[in-house]
Amino acid sequence: MPTPARRIARALPVGLAAGLVLVAVAAGAEERPLDLWPLVVRDARPVAGIEATRIGGPFFEYRRTAPGPGGEPPPGAARWESAWTLRPLAARLERPGASDLELLHPFAGWRVRPDRTRMRVTPFAERTFRTDASADSEGPRWILGPAFGGRTETGERYGGLFPIAGVAKQRFGKERIEFLLFPLFGRSRDESGFVRTHVLWPFFSFGRGGGRELVRFWPFYGRDRRAGEWDRRFALWPFLHWRTERPGEPTEQRVRLVLPFWGESRTAHARSRFVLGPLYMKSEDGRTGAYSLDVAWPFYRRSETPAREGFSGASQLKLEPFFHRRLGPDYERRSFGLGAWDHLRTEREGVRTESLRVFFANRFERVEELATGDGLVRRDVWPLFSRRERIWHDADGGFHRAGRLHAPWPLPISGESFQRNALGLLTLYERRWMDGETRSDWLHGLARHREAAGYRLDAVSWLYRRVQEGEAPPQRRILGIPVLTR
Repeated sequence: MPTPARRIARALPVGLAAGLVLVAVAAGAEERPLDLWPLVVRDARPVAGIEATRIGGPFFEYRRTAPGPGGEPPPGAARWESAWTLRPLAARLERPGASDLELLHPFAGWRVRPDRTRMRVTPFAERTFRTDASADSEGPRWILGPAFGGRTETGERYGGLFPIAGVAKQRFGKERIEFLLFPLFGRSRDESGFVRTHVLWPFFSFGRGGGRELVRFWPFYGRDRRAGEWDRRFALWPFLHWRTERPGEPTEQRVRLVLPFWGESRTAHARSRFVLGPLYMKSEDGRTGAYSLDVAWPFYRRSETPAREGFSGASQLKLEPFFHRRLGPDYERRSFGLGAWDHLRTEREGVRTESLRVFFANRFERVEELATGDGLVRRDVWPLFSRRERIWHDADGGFHRAGRLHAPWPLPISGESFQRNALGLLTLYERRWMDGETRSDWLHGLARHREAAGYRLDAVSWLYRRVQEGEAPPQRRILGIPVLTR
């Protein structure tokens, strides 16, 4: 008698063959729709900038984005020329000059851009290299577990095996890094010419170059000085600190700390101090009259900056967990219950933002460019739905609206990759619209609605279908059989 494993093995080729047939059917004859839910569901034409094919309900989806005004994909619709997703395993996105392949998002991926290509398997391996040899960018590089290597812009090679030995060039924010049996020995050089050597990191280090000097015997004593910029020292870290910023200049600042008992910061016009921080902290600026007072930080804070020429003043009052208010030029924020209710208004650089958060995950937000009226409206009601709508004007002054709605929204996470790979499995209702065109899907294409100029579709898989094009009478099918319309 065949075992379950053998039965599965025998059925697998048949299933794969059937799947290939379905894919072939879905890929061919694109002018004809298909309604074989949950096997294949395919749109007959683009609506709201999108034409989609689903295979296996939520598990495989292919979308083709129709160009919007100006020949570019509209902001409110998918931003890609074409994309397919095999949830939750893989997703591929393509547009002119760029393509992305995501595997088990966010763990692995392949990204191609006009000048660079990057492959990664987080956190085990990564490789980046130039796609265009003439591009002015860093050279190729790779990581494979503890091993790494690459070349600089000028073609110099480097590599190593961490923590045994190695050299890195133009990486990790440094011009050069060397190590041998780390943390026994390490050395780095930055763009200014400062060279720092570590012995038994983090206990002993010293450095010199680019006008900077450093010596450190952690945790007993350390000093870091750059001529004309700073002089910083510590003893018995983290208890004693003293430093001078911008020495000899009018903006010189002196800081003395004896943690956690006392601390003071002084400039020519201002003074800050604390006693038994965070129990009492106070700052004053004699030139502007600004002050701030914290008692039992972060629970109580009061601050104020008086109005002056060119500045309308600012203030802050915080009594957590009950109330928090901040007022300033073109800025207003009020919250209650440690942010359980948080209302924000801003108007900066020609952009007005109004946002309300309720119990952290629920957001009602509008962002608008005052000069053009372009903007974004966001409505998130967790765990019911997430909604976005973008409003914009094209180069000819035409007005456009586009957006999408997903329901339910069980995980309050934003981001295109998450929505593409994970949210599609959880979405039971999806609606998209653009310039008066609307497309809706229930249960991953079981029921669909499409509406555009001169076109309307209502369908429930192969059970019921109603299509109307132009002024012609609607055509109905029930169980695939045409129904006469009077």
